[in-house]
Amino acid sequence: MLAIDVTVGKLKVKEVVRKSCTLDVHFNDLHPKTLTVSGNVDDGENFSERIIQAIRAYEKEQNKDAAAGDSFLDRNILVRIKDEERVQDQMKQFFNKIDSKLKQLQGRSPGPLSFINLVNEIKNMEMSFH
Repeated sequence: MLAIDVTVGKLKVKEVVRKSCTLDVHFNDLHPKTLTVSGNVDDGENFSERIIQAIRAYEKEQNKDAAAGDSFLDRNILVRIKDEERVQDQMKQFFNKIDSKLKQLQGRSPGPLSFINLVNEIKNMEMSFH
């Protein structure tokens, strides 16, 4: 059995279209890595679970050759996310912030400059995990 410990470092917004958000997820398993994941920010719980699943799937795919062996246990890969519950809770809070900013765009008809500034503010949002 191969056990891999992963630390989620940062989420950074790349693109936002209506409720759909594309993020760069920075994580570390002794080597810094980045995944791009898309989902709906109005369902933060589901989106955060999809991010964790994407990290696990990525790690298993990248390490499948290292877990070669004759038995099931030898071929099994365990991916542990450090402080997983806390990380998911913080992700949900981050998605709620993005969702509230998106509602500001929908709730009023700002001038062009105000609209562009708010969109840029959303695209520059990021969250680091401590």
